[in-house]
Amino acid sequence: MISSITEYIKKHRRGISITVFIAGSSYFIGKYAKWKIEEFRDKAGAERTAKENMKRRFQQRQHDCTYTVLTHLPTLGDELLSAINVEAVIAKLQKMKVKSTLTPAISPTSSVVLVDEEKETAQTPSASVVFVEKPDEAESKSTLESHGNEESVPLSHLSDDTSVDTAVSRANLKTAKLELWSEIKIKSFTRTISAIYSVTLLTILIHIQLNLLGRFNYLYSVVSLTEREKEQTIHIQPAKGTILNLENSLEEEIEVLRKGGDAQEDPTIDEELRKLLDESKDYLDSEDFRDVLAACLDSVFSLLNSNMYSRFLAVPKSEENDDSERLERLVALARLLPDISKEAHAVINGVPNRYLEAVKNVKQLQELSAIIYSSFDEEFF
Repeated sequence: MISSITEYIKKHRRGISITVFIAGSSYFIGKYAKWKIEEFRDKAGAERTAKENMKRRFQQRQHDCTYTVLTHLPTLGDELLSAINVEAVIAKLQKMKVKSTLTPAISPTSSVVLVDEEKETAQTPSASVVFVEKPDEAESKSTLESHGNEESVPLSHLSDDTSVDTAVSRANLKTAKLELWSEIKIKSFTRTISAIYSVTLLTILIHIQLNLLGRFNYLYSVVSLTEREKEQTIHIQPAKGTILNLENSLEEEIEVLRKGGDAQEDPTIDEELRKLLDESKDYLDSEDFRDVLAACLDSVFSLLNSNMYSRFLAVPKSEENDDSERLERLVALARLLPDISKEAHAVINGVPNRYLEAVKNVKQLQELSAIIYSSFDEEFF
């Protein structure tokens, strides 16, 4: 039987070899395919986990940006409100108005009394004029009698001088009021617009810097995961030896600094910090930054316009369905200025801060932040 099997194998050796080769190849191909599928599955899972981790870190970084902006707003608000103090100018104008209302045509403490004496005195060519400090009526009569025989002052001359002084004081007061009013108009709009620009620029700058730092932190965490096998060894030295060598260490450092001389570069800026600053400057000088700034300003000024419109130009419900004629409403500048001036406080100290929300929700800013956070092409490990 063995001989017959041997003869069969020799006779069909070629076919058996082909069959064994095909079976073995199929087995190894199946194993390889299974291994590749598992590898692809593991790789896809790792990529999905990495993307989710990166997305979570990115979202957390955006919350950190908002929190950082909020921590800087009080300082920004103090500087801006002290530099453009509209309330002080308004208080000065109100004091001037009160002063003008208390000032009569001639003098607040004096009055002009025309003395109509007896018929003999009435025939004289001039009348007597006396300034009285608003005393009692009896005291006024005694004063008039005591001055009845004194030399009289021409009424026409006195009235001319008084009218000239009054006209000059009124003109100066009016000019001062106009100057203060013009200053209030300029400062009210300037402060609100400056607050909007300051908050917008601060938000964009913090988003750029913190996303750069977030990218470096993310890359550092990825690199640290690949170096799990490295262990850190902590060496504990006796405190006595450290204290005894403290004086020698200080002397050595002083000697090294003395021999080294002045450094040509700023010692507080290392290579990594310089790289971050240069990259921040590149983003600030780019066309993308200008597009993001324009989009953010459009969003914030639209919100300001909407707030002012809802306060002054909102159409009453009784007139909403009236399409027969177009309603045009005019708002007095005196009514608009207080709200414009107060809006600067809402821009900086609003709770919740709708202007900051409008800036951070701009699509272009989110896209720029994502580009900065995910730019790994120029990173070197």
